[in-house]
Amino acid sequence: MLDISRILRERKNRSNRLDLPFQNFFPAAEQCADAARAVLDKKVTENLVPLIERAAIIGMVTAVEVYYKDVLNLVFKLYPIENYESQIRRLHARKYDILDLVRIHQNKIDPIEVILSSFSFQSVDAIDNVFSIFTEGGFISGIVGMRIRDKREPEKEVEWTPDMLEGMRRIFNLRHELVHDQSRHDIITEEIVEDLWNTIAMVIASDFVLPGIIGEKIEANRDS
Repeated sequence: MLDISRILRERKNRSNRLDLPFQNFFPAAEQCADAARAVLDKKVTENLVPLIERAAIIGMVTAVEVYYKDVLNLVFKLYPIENYESQIRRLHARKYDILDLVRIHQNKIDPIEVILSSFSFQSVDAIDNVFSIFTEGGFISGIVGMRIRDKREPEKEVEWTPDMLEGMRRIFNLRHELVHDQSRHDIITEEIVEDLWNTIAMVIASDFVLPGIIGEKIEANRDS
């Protein structure tokens, strides 16, 4: 049965966020990485370490998931639905019981809200499967190997490496382990802090790539 309360809760949460997905993501993600560093540098009261460790990892994954949901929501808000009908069919092929449809109507729920609620961007594969629908080829594979130059220092080049992607995978996997095993402790290491920043880097790359690619793809569909 459709979880109406979850859809309404997510609607309320979206109403409290800024319009641009990255503006919501970065402050929350940076706090998680900084909290992990504070644990490693022993700047956290000892009895609070287990709580802060978990909060840093779980909070990072939550920030990532919210970012990708907000990007998808932005697409739905900016472009007429007829521009991306084929993508919607691939994104969400589920059929609903008549009682679900009645409840959707009673609660004035937009079908787009139902689609958004169905996604859980808590793995690299989940992100890749959805956003590859809007890109030519794999979305994640298009990020790895990408290079950009710093406008302020053109001689400096930033490259997104396979290690960054693997760092993101490890954070997703660690979050899953922590949710299902409350006894884990001594979680934060230098490698985990680096993985947290690599996760942020992957979202930064997404924010470079997605707006242009999604917009071009939708416009091409409209013109075809």
